[in-house]
Amino acid sequence: MPIPMGRRDFVTTVVLICAVLASLAGGVLLAYAICYSMFNVFRIHSIQVAQQRAAKREAQAMTAADVAI
Repeated sequence: MPIPMGRRDFVTTVVLICAVLASLAGGVLLAYAICYSMFNVFRIHSIQVAQQRAAKREAQAMTAADVAI
């Protein structure tokens, strides 16, 4: 049995609205994943920089202690 014209327009509208909402949700999830991964990359980088600075400070302190002796 064919769908009446008025009902077909309604179904088409609902399908289009669902497609738009699904694409928006997909875009939001993709943006969230990109931001989450980039924050993890920056966190790794900041930890490495902090370790390098601590090692440099420790080396300077050891050099200063050697000079004082």
